[in-house]
Amino acid sequence: MPTRWITRLETLLTYALVLGCLTALAAGLLYLLMWAPGVATGLLALSTLVRALRRARAGDRALFSATTADHLRRIGWILIAGSLASAALGMVAEAALAAMLLTESYPFYPPSSALLWAVVAGFAALGVSEIVRRGLALLQEVEATI
Repeated sequence: MPTRWITRLETLLTYALVLGCLTALAAGLLYLLMWAPGVATGLLALSTLVRALRRARAGDRALFSATTADHLRRIGWILIAGSLASAALGMVAEAALAAMLLTESYPFYPPSSALLWAVVAGFAALGVSEIVRRGLALLQEVEATI
């Protein structure tokens, strides 16, 4: 028959093990929150680009169409909104994770430069979308005059 102190020690160690597992789970979830939104943004933009390229493969008319301009506009907004949301979630998660794991942490961790370039690429896609849209309007005007 175990003595009382062994039973208490076993209970204490069980609680410590559960608390340690919960802390590791929270740290893992915060780490997942740091990179998962950026990956989801990239995959969503890539799938939209693949759809646009499949449609554009049909020829010049399909390449310079309102659908292509819509795909480009969608890619631009996905990159801009997804990158900004990913940066915000990543900064919060990184600050919380650093406070949990490090002895000295800082309240602000800037986002990576890849997120900045994704926002720039989003604005570039929006610009190309507008160029395609205006070129399509000019093409329709030229066809109407001939």
